Amino acid sequence: VPARADGVRVGKEVWLLDGEGRLRRVAGLSTTGAVGVDATGDAASFALIGSIRVLPDNRLLIVDQGAHAVRLLSDDGRVVTLVGRLNLPGRATGPLPGILDRPLDAFPVGKDIYISTQSLPNLLRASNAL
Repeated sequence: VPARADGVRVGKEVWLLDGEGRLRRVAGLSTTGAVGVDATGDAASFALIGSIRVLPDNRLLIVDQGAHAVRLLSDDGRVVTLVGRLNLPGRATGPLPGILDRPLDAFPVGKDIYISTQSLPNLLRASNAL
């Protein structure tokens, strides 16, 4: 997990700016190990966040490169894995959640999620994942 010069790990937390202009952490805790954990708030963790997309309903679609997964953050701070087996690298197609190897980015189209990875030259489509 990358670290700044002061030793703080980056890419492991999600912070939002509230209506009063204050930043608040809504999920993840940078002191957790280099694994992803599905849970709510500080109990959730990310291994290495690669990208974040805002869905039309304001939930967040998060690519967790280090945990080999595409994850969803809901309004209540709950993090769940949609695609990939959390912390399990590799490649395997078939029924969701499937297995991803270092996803780079993901974008939603309707109920589907299109995913690019470091190990495959084409996009993966997770049908009806949302």
